[in-house]
Amino acid sequence: MSVHTAYLTPVNPVHQQFLTMLQLTLENYYDIDPPYSISEFVCHSAQTDTGSLNCKGTTPEMLVYREDGTNLDISLFLNPSLLTDICTETYKQSWTGNLFDNGCIVLEGASHFLYMVFNAHYDRQVSMLDLELQAEIDKFLFAVLDTRYSDAPDKLLHRLFCEVSYREDLSDALRHRYQQANDLAHSYCQWLHNTYELKSNNKSLLTEVGKIYRLNGTAKQEHIHRVTAAVRLAG
Repeated sequence: MSVHTAYLTPVNPVHQQFLTMLQLTLENYYDIDPPYSISEFVCHSAQTDTGSLNCKGTTPEMLVYREDGTNLDISLFLNPSLLTDICTETYKQSWTGNLFDNGCIVLEGASHFLYMVFNAHYDRQVSMLDLELQAEIDKFLFAVLDTRYSDAPDKLLHRLFCEVSYREDLSDALRHRYQQANDLAHSYCQWLHNTYELKSNNKSLLTEVGKIYRLNGTAKQEHIHRVTAAVRLAG
């Protein structure tokens, strides 16, 4: 399946550098090399054939795509406010407060984009749950392996997966999807913390996360249930 940009907004060079850093980091974790740059697919207000799709009032980040079987038109909507403080000198030293919150949202968008185009390259279908689950795992790995985030893994796990709230206007189906992704990712990331030394040069860790990255749908959920169940039985 060929991938094309659907809508494009020129990206500030400093923001482009940040997006490239996110992409390269995730690519290194999972040993993938998609021939696309996220910064070339970013939009701040998506334009469609039928008019403007204004995402600003609903979500600060959204993957906008259209698939016709052989082509995938895709863009990553990012509210410009997300990137305002991302590349300050403070961020280069520490990932805390609003920088952490906004960074997680941008990282989630980058994760959605990479996972979508990776699977499109192999003509594999991806569900919305697959996208959300992988993004939750990506946020944990990025923070726990990035030296700018200094909190211990236990505190990070609690922050990402327990201090969670959902918009009141979500449908029951969406809320269930987000909760399911959160619960599965929490179990898996807790297992990673219990099982591996969480360092970016740990080959065993990267082999494991690279393996699960290449699973989707039922296979990924079954893998998570299997490894986490083994830990519970051993306990």
